[in-house]
Amino acid sequence: MNREIIIDKNMRELNPQGDFSFPFNLLNIVLSMYPFCSFPAHWHPEIEVTYVVDGEMTYIANQKSFHLRKGDILFVNANVLHAGEQYQNSDCTYFCFCLDPLIIHGFEHSRTEEVYINPLVQDVNFSYALFNGEKEEYGPLRPLIEKLIKVTQAQELGYELLIQGILCEFWYYVFRYYQEYLTRISRQNQISQNVRNKQLRRLKNSLAFIYDNYTDPITLDQIAAASHTSKSEFCRLFKKTLHQTPFDFLLQYRIEKSLPLLRQEDFPITEIAIQAGFSGPSYYAEVFRKYMRCSPSQYRKNYLQSVSNQTP
Repeated sequence: MNREIIIDKNMRELNPQGDFSFPFNLLNIVLSMYPFCSFPAHWHPEIEVTYVVDGEMTYIANQKSFHLRKGDILFVNANVLHAGEQYQNSDCTYFCFCLDPLIIHGFEHSRTEEVYINPLVQDVNFSYALFNGEKEEYGPLRPLIEKLIKVTQAQELGYELLIQGILCEFWYYVFRYYQEYLTRISRQNQISQNVRNKQLRRLKNSLAFIYDNYTDPITLDQIAAASHTSKSEFCRLFKKTLHQTPFDFLLQYRIEKSLPLLRQEDFPITEIAIQAGFSGPSYYAEVFRKYMRCSPSQYRKNYLQSVSNQTP
């Protein structure tokens, strides 16, 4: 089964994360289910929490790279740009849940929202919290997350009440982490963080340019110009944050956008190549094979065969 994160030109994820009546969504994910065994940089207004149950992965939140291992819990704040990929070609199985803090604080302007939610969520410098078992006071978190998974999967009568209770307890630990974070930061750290935020905004501008113009012939100079920085500085920042060159990212994104078209049996591959931003089918096939380890026609054949085998 293939997974796909749908994003708009501003890099916002469009996949639903629950609904207004119950803004919570839990997913069990194997990283290799994504094209290229990775998920692209994106953001969303919901909180995201990742709990690794097997394997390892590299997770990037803003400009911070995490090597996540079994048992690690990573909290990612609202509107934070994040991406993930395999660590040294090893697969990773993890649970990911997204939530709107509304599910915790209830009505607007409640004490819970004003004191415990908004200061944390609205702090643009507080992007993440990693709980890896090093501190004893965070020891109850893993059993708590495992209970949340069990309750959500069982969906017995009243499970929503249990989920809300677990999320409130989970937020208690996140809030404690945030208080420790506030005591750690100094003025110098704050200045450094502001610089990183400025760099991140520039990077977001360049990614938005790629997402909006990938079907056209675009150059590195144009992508760098969208970030309002020099080409050399832009390339350094891009490689440091996303672990690949801007050109490799562009090619990979074009291939990724071509996959839904390849799953349509009657769509000519030549036309797919042009729509995905390649100069012709030969170059498209060359790049496709580099990233997908097969030809476009073989990918289509394998996909259609898998769909046929699933049909009753």
